[in-house]
Amino acid sequence: MGLVIYSLPHCPKCKVLLRYLDSMKIIYEERNAQDYVAYLMSHGFVAAPVLEVNGQLYDFTSINQVMETLRSNGYIT
Repeated sequence: MGLVIYSLPHCPKCKVLLRYLDSMKIIYEERNAQDYVAYLMSHGFVAAPVLEVNGQLYDFTSINQVMETLRSNGYIT
């Protein structure tokens, strides 16, 4: 499945996350969180961005958390 980012157009945290992923040259699919509200809420998420890594959903708390999630899933070394 890969890496999917559920984001919103005017979300500052989303912009930070997307800039970070772009700077690391990590390939991801970006999806508008508004189109997936029911899906995200059914998994307990109410704020963007949400990362989906190999089918597992994660909220965005810090770049360090994102780095660890990506490292443990083989996206960065």
